[in-house]
Amino acid sequence: MEPNEATPHAEAPAEVLAAAPSAARPSRASAVWAALRATTIAVVLGVWILSALPSRPYDAERLASKRGARLVGSLDRALRSVGVPSTREGVSAFLIGTTTPLVRARNALYEPFRPALEAMQLGQRWGLFLQNGRTGYRMQVEGRRRDGTFELLYRPHREDVLGLEPALEFRRLRGIYSPTSKTSPRAQYEGFVTWLASEVFARGAAYDEVRVSMERIELGLPKDPPRILSVEHVSTRTRGGAS
Repeated sequence: MEPNEATPHAEAPAEVLAAAPSAARPSRASAVWAALRATTIAVVLGVWILSALPSRPYDAERLASKRGARLVGSLDRALRSVGVPSTREGVSAFLIGTTTPLVRARNALYEPFRPALEAMQLGQRWGLFLQNGRTGYRMQVEGRRRDGTFELLYRPHREDVLGLEPALEFRRLRGIYSPTSKTSPRAQYEGFVTWLASEVFARGAAYDEVRVSMERIELGLPKDPPRILSVEHVSTRTRGGAS
């Protein structure tokens, strides 16, 4: 055979593989780290799934509400439409009997992680940004000019003097500043006001104070404007000063 002719590939002997540099083979430490990282990611994902699941089972009171009655009626009609004998009472009993142990197991698994998630203001529920009833809140941002008069700078779907709407309408940001009829804004609300004021001061040199507030409104018919019930959660920031 000529020296420059190709030769068939031969597997390296076991002695050669054993003498290969350790960098070419995964070390035990890297394998342990990979397993630990995968386990941590799996636990985090599992906790978030638990966090998103309902924390309250169905009971007779919830199923007697308008929303609960609609659910029971819809399931009852669906079962009847496919030939399954059904009654509203039977559907209610099934929902209560099924969700009670499932939610109990969910809460037991979630409880060890709940204090840490609540301390960091983390968590999620399926009912995101749902508005129950006709009462809600609408944010307004005002800027005080140097002559002491306040100018309306932002109100949803009505006024946006400085182009704040793209940021304020982002759904994750809305979760920080949007209160409900039963809860106040989250703990991050004051930090949000500070950030919003800095944006106003950067975009409008004519303003030396920013006032952020929540109008508590009552929704009427589509053709009617919302009725303002009160102004709540008022917070101010001054240019170069404290709130």
